[in-house]
Amino acid sequence: MVIKRQIVTLKIKNRIFFFILISIIFIIIFSINNVLGEIENGTHFTSDAPWPVYRGNPQNTGLSKFNSRDNNGTLKWIVPIGGEFPSRYPIIGQDGTVYIDGRDGTLFAINPNGSIKWKFNTSSLQLRPAVIDKNGTVYFYVLSSDLHNTGLYAIYFNGTLKWKLNITGVSTKPIIDSLGNIILGFQTGELESIYPNGSIYWVVKLNSFLEASPAIDSKGMIYIGTHFGETYSLFPNGTLNWSKLLSTTDSPICIDRNGSLYALSFSWSIRSFYPNGTVRWNYFFNNPDFDSLNTL
Repeated sequence: MVIKRQIVTLKIKNRIFFFILISIIFIIIFSINNVLGEIENGTHFTSDAPWPVYRGNPQNTGLSKFNSRDNNGTLKWIVPIGGEFPSRYPIIGQDGTVYIDGRDGTLFAINPNGSIKWKFNTSSLQLRPAVIDKNGTVYFYVLSSDLHNTGLYAIYFNGTLKWKLNITGVSTKPIIDSLGNIILGFQTGELESIYPNGSIYWVVKLNSFLEASPAIDSKGMIYIGTHFGETYSLFPNGTLNWSKLLSTTDSPICIDRNGSLYALSFSWSIRSFYPNGTVRWNYFFNNPDFDSLNTL
């Protein structure tokens, strides 16, 4: 009887263990497929906020996903933010909070009703445009005469410091890729990927000065043009896909919903090319004003 009871108990334990093991495997497979699906669609860690980054989205389209046709332009509120030259690049979080710098080293978080939610002061000369991730963390680069203050800052949604990465020479606006990492370009020609915890993922050395912000398509591919006209395509892990002399300017590359890319060219034209770098077409301007072209 004792032996039979032990055998029955052992069978029950084995079944329980087997059930737990199958459940764990199912959860792991489901999670991996879910993450891979998000990465494929370019949505993993991408904020659902109305305007989470410079130009509105990682494709740099500058297009809002909301219809503002019925907005009559009536003034709702004014918030003094100080500074001689206020920022031109506000971003908006998922809850409608507006984040903007006053160019006196202070990042403001402003509620949708115009009241100040919080202020984060860096005691610096200038804050570069910010970007916000899926979890509500705000990232921005600070340029200061005091190297102690210069670097990339990560701020929790409540306005407290998450971390600060001591880096210098950043020359592009930040953007968040399909893996949730922050992508930055440098004056030295380096393109850098930074984990959300502030550690470095990868660094790629390109041929010349970087000024235009990177663009990221729905598959997570990263595109950026350099100061001397080279255009690069990289995988999310930093591996080079291709590089071509497409004579793109320092203006950001834009990507449409079909994956076609657009950039200003030094040949006084707008150039469209496929994701593989093949040129689709060129549109040439007559007697162009180069300064006005760079606002496109």
